[in-house]
Amino acid sequence: MRLIALSALLLLAAAQAFADSQEGAVTQMREACAKSDMPQARIDACTGFIEAVRPQGRELAQALYQRGAGHAARGDYDTAVQDFTQALKFAPNSTDALYNRGGAYARLGRWNEALADYDKLLQVAPNDADTHYARAWVHAQLGKDKAAIADLDRVIERAPDDQEALLDRGGLNIRAGRYDAAIRDFGRLLELDPKAAAAAYNRGRAHYAKQDFKNAAADFALALKLRADNPYAALRLHLAQSHLGKADSAVLKKGIDTLDPMIWPRPLLELFAGTGTDPALIAGINELPPEQRADVLCEAQYYLGERALLKGEKKKARDYFAAAAGGASTAIEHIDAKAALARVK
Repeated sequence: MRLIALSALLLLAAAQAFADSQEGAVTQMREACAKSDMPQARIDACTGFIEAVRPQGRELAQALYQRGAGHAARGDYDTAVQDFTQALKFAPNSTDALYNRGGAYARLGRWNEALADYDKLLQVAPNDADTHYARAWVHAQLGKDKAAIADLDRVIERAPDDQEALLDRGGLNIRAGRYDAAIRDFGRLLELDPKAAAAAYNRGRAHYAKQDFKNAAADFALALKLRADNPYAALRLHLAQSHLGKADSAVLKKGIDTLDPMIWPRPLLELFAGTGTDPALIAGINELPPEQRADVLCEAQYYLGERALLKGEKKKARDYFAAAAGGASTAIEHIDAKAALARVK
């Protein structure tokens, strides 16, 4: 009897040890699912937890959300959307799942679906600055600049010194043709950070679009002082000075000297410095790989339009500006060409 009792105790102890080990494994999976900094480890832990425990309700929603976050961190946004969507079935008002699904949709270029998530989220949390910021980006991608600026207004109301929001709103104000507002945004940025070369450069763009060439030249000179390796600041300073009748060839030379012989935009700066021709420059750009061509061609067309305008060749300038404004490009010269078209009648 004692032997049987001892065997039973050993079996019970083994069963308890097994149960403890299983419980420990589940605890580890639960913690890794919620906290792991390694995306694949988080995905594996969440999957293991869901399969082992078969959680329900909010617990399942949380595990699905965390697994979705792991997929998003790996750049697998399609799968992340699937997990966030499943999580929302069990927790329809999960702000985290809505926010991150909106972000995943945005990464996939599914702008309207991202917008719907952010709209719903702002109904639940109307003053959330992060959501307003995210929605501003989506509005901007949809070409809804007024709505994007309104969202950034809300962000800046709550955080007046948010430099990233000020920079983005300033850029959108330029795109919307609200140059005075852009100048205020970039001026505020320079108050917050006197070394903000991007703020000086973009304020110069706004002044230039207003044909305030004196202040544009001052801003481009400041941008070049703050960041000497910006050839575009050198080229734009040359343009602003040319409108004032004070072009300094040393400015172009400084920009050229920062670039290797075959690095864009050195050929463009050299053209302004007096070598090469417009057709040869465009022909060279057309030989670039397609994925590089659009932005480079847009830049060239815009600056060649400005060059033609300085020479009094208005029709030629309009043709260049129209080409730069009409092409598919992410270059800021695409925006500036539209402004130039408006002032060249």
